[in-house]
Amino acid sequence: MALTDNLISYWKCVEASGNIIDAHSTNDLTDNNTVTSAAGKINTARQFTKANSEYAVHVSNAALQLGDIDFTYAAWVYIDSNTINDVILSKYSETSQEVYLSCYNVTNRFRFQVQSLDNLSSGAVQADTLGTPSVSTWYYCIAWHDATGNTLNIQVNNGGVDSTSWSAGVLVGAAPFQLSGIAFSPPIIFWDGRIDEVGFWKRVLTSDERTSLYNSGAGLAYPFTSGLTTTRRRMLAGVG
Repeated sequence: MALTDNLISYWKCVEASGNIIDAHSTNDLTDNNTVTSAAGKINTARQFTKANSEYAVHVSNAALQLGDIDFTYAAWVYIDSNTINDVILSKYSETSQEVYLSCYNVTNRFRFQVQSLDNLSSGAVQADTLGTPSVSTWYYCIAWHDATGNTLNIQVNNGGVDSTSWSAGVLVGAAPFQLSGIAFSPPIIFWDGRIDEVGFWKRVLTSDERTSLYNSGAGLAYPFTSGLTTTRRRMLAGVG
């Protein structure tokens, strides 16, 4: 299987300013409050400044919606400051609280939270294996829902996977997809730092695929071929 199989959208975050382009599909994210640029894990990243309420967003559509399905989010993140539950990415609003990935300062952990398909309960998993993240440091966060195994999972820097049982699916709703913060009126809980190389798949990535994306801490840029051996490149492209 190739890393591009069931990839819905991929935001390389290389723009100097303006909208964040979907390199794989058409879900470009609209810049709000002038998201800038800074050195990234791969090339450049987008710099989100919490004090300026900066975020980037796309309206909900069928491609971005979830449900009782397999899905995976992945992103490189760099923390400038950690204040209160700073949100990396979300599909979460006042009326449709679906999913978010954050750095939860109450427990000082990366955290992945979802709302159930029937909208009656919520579930979450924290990156306890990593422990407390540090400011001024890059982290590769991968979070996923396994609809067959009925679990929520999170992994940071290709370390141990933290999992929790979850058989209630994920709400299918109308909240927009957003980098930095959640879509309340006005949006709140913004990220303070850099976000780079954000991917969204409607499947669970294998352990080998997650290892390849981490690439010994160097990251692997879309379309996921540079810096690999010929054998590894062929494997990730689904050839041989």
